[in-house]
Amino acid sequence: MAGKKSTDKIQNLSIEDIIEMIKVTSNTRDRAILLLLFKTGIRVGELINLNLENVSLDNGTISMPMSMKKEQRDIYFDEECGEALKAWISVRVSNGNNALFIDNGDRLKDNFVRTIVKETANRSGIQASVTPHAFRRAFAYHLTFKGCNMNIIYTLLGHAKSHDDSYIQLPPEQVRAEYLKAIPKLGV
Repeated sequence: MAGKKSTDKIQNLSIEDIIEMIKVTSNTRDRAILLLLFKTGIRVGELINLNLENVSLDNGTISMPMSMKKEQRDIYFDEECGEALKAWISVRVSNGNNALFIDNGDRLKDNFVRTIVKETANRSGIQASVTPHAFRRAFAYHLTFKGCNMNIIYTLLGHAKSHDDSYIQLPPEQVRAEYLKAIPKLGV
């Protein structure tokens, strides 16, 4: 139907889709969120639970806090993502809240992030429905396309085990190096 947005979910965000979405973001917070979603494959629930102290801009690392089901893990980000995080942190007004992503002083909720993603996709002209999880799929897809080892991708995504890695413990330095080699540079 003419003039209507499709309700079909997008299968894979292209690099061009991601770049266009970042170009039309309305503020530094939303730009940092979109880059973090794509550049790390972080889950929306993990993203909204991040605190300032979890982020090391100097090391390009986010230390994910332990939860009941998961061990603590490090998430790596590249220079583009680091610059966006730095820009957001420099203008962020905390009102005493140490959550990384806030709105009016309060920690963001997952539905708020979903709305940011959906509205940004609409502004960028993407016809299909885009969710934060589409960025996670795009992260895995584009790393695979660049030849990144599947065990490294599973590690980066925070999966407990891949189908064949029960005896493999990858050194963090190797995971970081492979990540930095394979993560697409967006030039934004």
